[in-house]
Amino acid sequence: MRKGFTLIEIIMVIIIIAIVAVVAIPKFINLEIYAKVYSDEGVIGAIKSAINIQTINNNLTGTKNSAGYFYPQANPFTLLAQTPPNKPYDSWNPDGVTWQTFNWAEQNVWWMMCPHYQGNPGNTHVKGRLWIYAYGDNGYGHPAGDVWLFVDMGH
Repeated sequence: MRKGFTLIEIIMVIIIIAIVAVVAIPKFINLEIYAKVYSDEGVIGAIKSAINIQTINNNLTGTKNSAGYFYPQANPFTLLAQTPPNKPYDSWNPDGVTWQTFNWAEQNVWWMMCPHYQGNPGNTHVKGRLWIYAYGDNGYGHPAGDVWLFVDMGH
């Protein structure tokens, strides 16, 4: 009657565990990055929906913004029922939690910088993602009412 495992059996188990680790670990390494990206996209999706709802409401009531469109001109985050942390752009040093916004009124656009964005609107983009919402005619070639990803420097 055997009382233990042979050396070959132990080596085979170690090899199997090593193969599983080699396959599984790379999948888990990128999960944090994917979580940040999908979290950003969820917020932007909610903002797009809120903009569409407010635009319909403005159209029904005949309310136009200063650019002459029915699209809401207010900070897009104020349209959400539950607003993620956000503040006016003021820093190169993101905190990883707070979205930053910048209203470029001359261009009829709002810039929305993800919580990981590092950069200076209009000049230097170092890290993170930046979306633009146009509530009127703008110099970007996008129609009023459009929300698009302007900079994607990764997380």
